[in-house]
Amino acid sequence: MNQGHVQRRAVVYVRQSTPQQVREHGESLARQYGLRQRAEQLGWHPTLIEVVDEDLGLSARSAEKRTGFQRLLADVAQNHVGLVLALETSRLARSSKDWHDLFELCAVRDVLLADEDGTYNALDPNDRLVLGMKGILSEMELHIMKGRLERGRLNKAKRGELFHGVPRGYVRLSDNRVELDPDEQARGALRLVFAKYDELGTAYGVLRYLREHDIKLPRRSRGALLWQDATETIISTMLHHPMYAGAYTYGRRENTRQADVAGRSSSRRRSRPMDEWKVLLWDHLPAYITKEQFIANQERLWQNSTRANAKGAPRQGPALATGLLFCGCGRRMYVGYTGKRVRYECSRRPYLATDTVCRGIRTAVVDEALAQSVLKALEPASLELSLQTIEQARTERRRLDEQLRQRVARATYEAQRADRQFQAVEPENRLVGRTLEERWEAALRRQREAEEQYDCFRGESPTDVSAEERARLEEVARDLPALWWADGTTWVDRKQIVRCLVDRIDIHMAEAGPHVHLSIQWKGGCVTEHEVTRASATYAELPNMDRLAARVVELRRAGWRAPRIAEQLNAEGFVPPKQSQPFTGDVVRKLLSTIEPICSLLESYELKPNEWTIADLAKRLALPQKKLKGWVTRGWARAVQRPMGAVWILWADDEEFSRLKQLAQLSRPGMTNYPAALTTPKVLPAE
Repeated sequence: MNQGHVQRRAVVYVRQSTPQQVREHGESLARQYGLRQRAEQLGWHPTLIEVVDEDLGLSARSAEKRTGFQRLLADVAQNHVGLVLALETSRLARSSKDWHDLFELCAVRDVLLADEDGTYNALDPNDRLVLGMKGILSEMELHIMKGRLERGRLNKAKRGELFHGVPRGYVRLSDNRVELDPDEQARGALRLVFAKYDELGTAYGVLRYLREHDIKLPRRSRGALLWQDATETIISTMLHHPMYAGAYTYGRRENTRQADVAGRSSSRRRSRPMDEWKVLLWDHLPAYITKEQFIANQERLWQNSTRANAKGAPRQGPALATGLLFCGCGRRMYVGYTGKRVRYECSRRPYLATDTVCRGIRTAVVDEALAQSVLKALEPASLELSLQTIEQARTERRRLDEQLRQRVARATYEAQRADRQFQAVEPENRLVGRTLEERWEAALRRQREAEEQYDCFRGESPTDVSAEERARLEEVARDLPALWWADGTTWVDRKQIVRCLVDRIDIHMAEAGPHVHLSIQWKGGCVTEHEVTRASATYAELPNMDRLAARVVELRRAGWRAPRIAEQLNAEGFVPPKQSQPFTGDVVRKLLSTIEPICSLLESYELKPNEWTIADLAKRLALPQKKLKGWVTRGWARAVQRPMGAVWILWADDEEFSRLKQLAQLSRPGMTNYPAALTTPKVLPAE
């Protein structure tokens, strides 16, 4: 130490790791502030001694939020400091990086470092060795303390006694025991959540049910029971929490640190798989559901997610095999929408231009076969299903009746309690009396609303099922197809029924042709094989194309027009490619233009006197064929035969030809106002 050190400031750095240490560890804090006397003993004038205590309650693990330590580094770098005092090196930093940054700056600016053990010069090799070892030991001490505390927590957790909090529906007693909520209505509301999830199969379905029936969920706040509307987060947390199955767990999540592009680190909380939990003690706590129910719920939650290997939750889309259908290549098939067309498409994506793409198929082809198989499988159990339906309706009404009845009881108690509080106040104390009177009136309104809601429910939906309702339910359950396609049965209902029976559907389609093979794997391991016919993409793929072509040519040679041919083809059971619509006149005309035998119709047709083909007459008139066809459409030219594929037959004698010639000479693009004599064709002699 020299005179240059004493002329600069002496900085006393004071820090405690947590606010609790600041409050409770007063002796350590007093010793740190007492370092001012140590600086005076070393020769510093009291006016040059500065205490930096901005970092009280902050950990020395990092310097990011410690403004006092950052200011200390800045003062050292600006050569304003001659001595840095701390109770020990751990007060300054528990990170080797931050510690070495400090004493390297001290070496550059010739600043002394001091603690209770002595004073060190960062330029001296021996002192540097000691300071380096102190920094390493300080950092290791942090990890040692952390490991010691973690082992203590883990040891307590292995006994099932470490609780940081309990979920809704549980209370922690003064002796650290955990029990179910003593409130009967609270327990009933939570059990209803799990029961409806077993029935509906999705968290959103449970949420909609609770909101529809105005059922609130309980929570404890400082011992008081509060009620709040159900939310997606509340339902999801309940379904994922193992304590509801009576399991004590520890270490279900872990913190992982990640660094961004700028080098800033952030912590992320990740859920571990069940087999990686540090502690899992089944049947350790009171339960709302069984272990088997909890495991089944986790599997269903995973399958309802949007992960690539999951089935996904049943939705309202008209695709019955969604999430169950697999292509012949082994990949899952998804639902694709193109306008009004709904198809199953393979999830395979070609990476090269030479890669082949799996064929898709219309959903109706697969869904029709699947629905028939499911209804056939359910047919023997129709009587049992009717009985289960009746029992389910009875159970559902009893649940709602119990919830509403308990709500009335709670509202009645609150009204009576408000009445007692109002009656207990002195009449002269109107300041308090008016407030208690308002609370009493509000409680009476809530009681009246609860009673009216309960009376309305009892009037519309009695607790038990009447004989008439029972007979109607039995009748409906026996007619499974009618129940399946009823207006009240949604696509979500149908998909849930399918998933209760079917595990997987494999589809094998040939590269060409309409034949499709379905393999349905049922719950329990049974596999059934089915053959279905898909819609052909082109006429060439139709299995009865030869018969269709021969029939069209036969009808056309008989002089039938296209609309009449279409009606006959539909009546005989012929269908066009893609099966999106029946035959129409336009469809028949397009078909006629593609069938090869039609080309011979022109050769076999003998032109009568004054009859022309469209090509010959257009050539003689020096007109485009398209314009001449337009004249026929407008009624300016006379046609004796409708289009037969590419065949047009027009009639024109010498007088008619002269009129068309004059009309052609006057014709101009966009011109529509012609003399009436030139636009009126001659009447056919036969007419």
